[in-house]
Amino acid sequence: MRKYQLHLLVLSVISIIGMMVFANNDIVAEGNELPVYDLKTVTADGAIPDFVWDENGKEVSFKEYTKGKVVFLNIWATWCPPCRKEVPDIVKISKKLKNKDFVVVGVSVDLGPTARKKVESFVKAQGINYVNILDVEKKLKSTMEINSYPTTIIIDKDGKIAEKIVGMQSYPAFMRSINRVL
Repeated sequence: MRKYQLHLLVLSVISIIGMMVFANNDIVAEGNELPVYDLKTVTADGAIPDFVWDENGKEVSFKEYTKGKVVFLNIWATWCPPCRKEVPDIVKISKKLKNKDFVVVGVSVDLGPTARKKVESFVKAQGINYVNILDVEKKLKSTMEINSYPTTIIIDKDGKIAEKIVGMQSYPAFMRSINRVL
């Protein structure tokens, strides 16, 4: 009888693990992750500074990239447990709202000579499907007075800050914030 109960327990655990893996299938890397770009310049320009990154030899301006869209700007780091924990929800939001006037931009503040490798590995492992900028010199952090990670800034279609969220949030909380301005 005990052997039967042990087998049943093992099968139950395996089933639960399998369901968890398949239930989270939407956050598994699908090969759609985007590359990580280097932050080049930051220009203090009102509450939201403009910043530029190099994308395959072409300079891309944050203000031009996000013009007319609701923006979910997430400042994060791979070494930050709350940042890592909210990424699957951000990926889910990006997928859900991809056909709306909405864009997600991540800014990693990882430091050191291995920062790029860490961020690229994390982006690939998490299947991150939105633009990520690497700010190793923390230019944006200092310009925007970011003191805690993660920090998410919701920007309305007119380029004005609608909400600044300090700390990790859940998917429902993020969606409430986004829906107020979408």
